[in-house]
Amino acid sequence: MINPSEYRLGNIICWNPALKDAAITLPTLHIEIAAILPDKIGYVSPNIDHRVEYFEDGPIPKGVVFRSLEELEPVALTPVIVAQAGFVQSRLDVSNEKGSCTFMYAEGEVRYIEDQKEFHYTCKYLHQLQNIFYALKGMELDLSGITVMA
Repeated sequence: MINPSEYRLGNIICWNPALKDAAITLPTLHIEIAAILPDKIGYVSPNIDHRVEYFEDGPIPKGVVFRSLEELEPVALTPVIVAQAGFVQSRLDVSNEKGSCTFMYAEGEVRYIEDQKEFHYTCKYLHQLQNIFYALKGMELDLSGITVMA
């Protein structure tokens, strides 16, 4: 079970219905958080336009699906996910109008290096990496290259 206070909109987590009932044989699904309530999480599948569906008469908003906290778990960071998130040899260099910095990932830890300052963060799950990146850079980590979640 997850703690909703650790998450924010846009985080990728895993819906695993077998966590709630072992008899359920539905496959796990990586989902993008679209709503956070005290006892459940609303989601959409990542990398798909879920906000509207087009019909002859125009766009119709799609609803958000909710799951109980007992069915949800974090996505563990693996070398494949880290690489597909843009890290090359466990390193991600980021440059924008505000300057440049480097993120290094190794064995459950992220090092953030900017202007000769270095900070270390524990990071075992994808949502933690997303949150650290957002907190430090003020922008979302590009996860469009992650195919292991399809």
